[in-house]
Amino acid sequence: MIPHNTKLFLIIVHFGDLKPTSQLVHSLCAQADNMAYIIVVDHANAIYSPPNSRVHTVRPKTNKGYGAGINAG
Repeated sequence: MIPHNTKLFLIIVHFGDLKPTSQLVHSLCAQADNMAYIIVVDHANAIYSPPNSRVHTVRPKTNKGYGAGINAG
C-alpha cells in the first residue's frame, strides 16, 4: 500500500493594506501545522515580505483577474 501524501496550498490575494494580510499569514503559520505552502499574490504598491519559508510571494506584472470572480481584473 502506498501512503498518500496530501499537500495543502492556500492562496491569498493581497492588495492594499499590509496589516490584515500580515495578521492572517502569521495566524495561519501559527495554527496550521499541516499547511504545506501559503502563496501570497501581491498586487500592492508596498511589497509584502514573507515571515518564513512556508510563505511564498508572487508579484505578477499585470492583474488578469481571478477564477473565484472576486477580482474582475
